[in-house]
Amino acid sequence: MAAGGLFATRAGGIAVQMLIAPLLARDWSLRAQVNGGGIKGAGAVIGQMERGLAFASVLTGNVAGIAVLVAAKSILRFSDAQKSRKIAEYVIIGTMASVGWAVLTGIATRMLVLGLLPGGIPGLLLP
Repeated sequence: MAAGGLFATRAGGIAVQMLIAPLLARDWSLRAQVNGGGIKGAGAVIGQMERGLAFASVLTGNVAGIAVLVAAKSILRFSDAQKSRKIAEYVIIGTMASVGWAVLTGIATRMLVLGLLPGGIPGLLLP
């Protein structure tokens, strides 16, 4: 489960970064908007926490937590989305890729753990 968590959070960051890099390389104005104004590295930390929460939600079977996560991020980013359509699309692509990676990793980890321990882990992961 720890390896799944690392894969969801750390490797997921690399995968999402690789997906988004071509978007930033093609559009210098988007790159300037994304890189300006915020705390340096905050986006990466937010992404790791986002993937960690989505991964944990899948493992515990609390998939409603993923909907709450996406809704909360949408509300927090609403003002940014109103300022620039490019930023809004960038955030949506990044969020969907990030959460998707974590959900798929969570499903794979859950299937692997339940395959090895058919009874699950009492108090943590049940079939």
